[in-house]
Amino acid sequence: MKQETVIDRAPMVRCYKCGSPEVFSLCHHCARPMCEKHSPFAFRQAGTPVREVGDGARDSVKPASLEFGWLKQSDPRRAAVYHCAEHAHTVRHGLAGVVLGALAFVLHGRQSASDPASLPLYPHVNTVEVIERLKGKISFAGGKYTSTADASVAGEITIDMSANDAEDWLRRYRKKHRLPEQEPVKFAAGYAMIRGKVGLRFAAGQDVVLTNGTGLSLTGDSAVTRQLFEHVPGRPPGEWILSARYEVRADSARDGIPLWIVPSVVPSSDRRTLEIDLHWNQLDPEGRKLNLTRFESIVLEVPAGWGAVQGSDPGGPTIESGHRGHRIIRWEQIGPASDSGGQHPSAVRYGGKSRMLTLRFERPVLPAPAEDDEREPEANGNGTQQSATMEEPRFKGTLKATFEGTHSDAGTLSGVEGIDIYLPGGGRTRQKPEVRVRTEVTVEFDISLGAIRYQDDWVVPDDSNAKVQQDNSGQPRPLRLRSKADPLPGVVPDSRTVTELTNLISREGYYVKSAVEHPPYRDDRRGNVVNHVWDIAGRWYHGVFPVDFDISLRGEEVGEDGYGGFSRKTIAQVTVKGTYVNDEGLTQRKLIEAKWDNLHGHVTGLLRSLAAGGSGAPSIASPGAASESDDVVPGVTVQDSDVREDHLTRDAVVVDAEVVETEPLVTAPDDRDRTERKADLMKQWRAADDAVMAGRISEDTYRGIIARINTELQELGEQP
Repeated sequence: MKQETVIDRAPMVRCYKCGSPEVFSLCHHCARPMCEKHSPFAFRQAGTPVREVGDGARDSVKPASLEFGWLKQSDPRRAAVYHCAEHAHTVRHGLAGVVLGALAFVLHGRQSASDPASLPLYPHVNTVEVIERLKGKISFAGGKYTSTADASVAGEITIDMSANDAEDWLRRYRKKHRLPEQEPVKFAAGYAMIRGKVGLRFAAGQDVVLTNGTGLSLTGDSAVTRQLFEHVPGRPPGEWILSARYEVRADSARDGIPLWIVPSVVPSSDRRTLEIDLHWNQLDPEGRKLNLTRFESIVLEVPAGWGAVQGSDPGGPTIESGHRGHRIIRWEQIGPASDSGGQHPSAVRYGGKSRMLTLRFERPVLPAPAEDDEREPEANGNGTQQSATMEEPRFKGTLKATFEGTHSDAGTLSGVEGIDIYLPGGGRTRQKPEVRVRTEVTVEFDISLGAIRYQDDWVVPDDSNAKVQQDNSGQPRPLRLRSKADPLPGVVPDSRTVTELTNLISREGYYVKSAVEHPPYRDDRRGNVVNHVWDIAGRWYHGVFPVDFDISLRGEEVGEDGYGGFSRKTIAQVTVKGTYVNDEGLTQRKLIEAKWDNLHGHVTGLLRSLAAGGSGAPSIASPGAASESDDVVPGVTVQDSDVREDHLTRDAVVVDAEVVETEPLVTAPDDRDRTERKADLMKQWRAADDAVMAGRISEDTYRGIIARINTELQELGEQP
């Protein structure tokens, strides 16, 4: 037995006889659609019935029926009428035609709003708008992102028409039928038929909606639709706006909103620059593509504690005061792409698109862990002040975006593609009104910044880092001050000293990228003084996160001093820089500080040991395993240098001031070191892949890490 599967599809406007979607005309009594084959011959040309009027035959063609003959329209298309088989009749001259027409109405027992008892009008259709509205909410709090959409999608069809001669035709109609001035008159201005899938649920009580829900009957009553027949100062004559409301089928609605709001704080912006990535995908109902074409409005409500807006991209938002001292930031009518046309990495990666909003505030938008919060306190509901650190930083607002179809795709969730206008007699109008079909998505959002991992650079030593903090007892305590420069007498920064130093720190896990000597030069005022300057740069890694360092050695060598010997002096400056995130324990920032302590100890310890000559011990001990820096970061051990005996007992080397070493004598890494370094870099690469896939690092951070690894692989002679 053959089984049949019934597929429920949304209805379309089709020929009532053959089902063709190519509709040529409508029955002006019941609005039944008819294709060209099943449309009646509505005209006569030289006594021959024809369905259509050619441009060249306009003067010789007459309507086949004279139902609208009394209008004396110059265009025969306006006077033509179309009938389905059920309502087929012909009105001819004389009383007989009128009687036959009336008899046909009685026999068929139905009458449309476009029947001969109504006043036919031919307004100019200015615009047609079909808009469907999807609403939803987005929240981001506690690291959890949620997006919900309303169960129903509301739609509306709006037709803007004008008929300058409507008042005149109403007066003629009253005169023809001897109707008093006060008696209401029905009028019929044609039909608006929905093109595309028409699975709509129109709201009850809308008389203009056709019974089968496939279109609208442009009908009304002169007593109700006064604006069409009265001239009101300041308004165009004969203006008429007709609208009908509906809901979209449940299977066309959506579970979520195709918009994502992703906040971030720009690294190294002193926590004052907020970026909001508006990321979206195409709406894709039943295989159709709806693209975001414009943000109608974006409204943000931010805490007043963030201070004034000092800059924005896009520029020109309106800013005003909100409730409870909040600040309202509003953009209107902005495009979906940034002015530069660039795309956010997340949009490129996942195939969608995005628009970045950037706002720089007067004060930080995030609190600083373990530091005083510079933001001003906000007023709570009782009018008293509360610290900005007492509640999670957040912003909220509303976003309204418009999606439209591409090429032949409908611009709505329901599948409505457009509206076709028909004349009161059922013929297709030649007007080509502007028809805009779109879906409007409105999102209310509430976004917390509590889970934001803000990145910033931390340089040690730096005067700006020496701020006063509050300890647990509430008493101020200064940050530990670190030396910017250490004067070390008795040693000159020559090539052998630099070689000793680079070999030492390389064994301690520091990657030396370069050791550059600036050409030695004589002091202009002291002819027996030669100045030496070396810069050693490199990097140390904790997982995939790099910590950069720079060691500057500046020294002078003085020939024959008053005691018959040479005088030497070096100033060593160690600087460490890295990026940290604002986690609760400031783990990465403490790690950067610990690396400075460790590296500074190696440098000063070695230089002092070299200056001591054969004393067998350095003048000060470098930090050991029990130093403050070693246990400052839980789970991170910064090992001290095991300074070899030959470093401690080596005699200071005197370099003739006339000899200039232009190349550092750094020991080249052997094959074992190169293999270990390559393995470490590949391990970092895999760790970076895992981190970006898990969302622990951003796309920008990931690209920077991979670029750095590629560079270092090339330096090792490896092809990445």
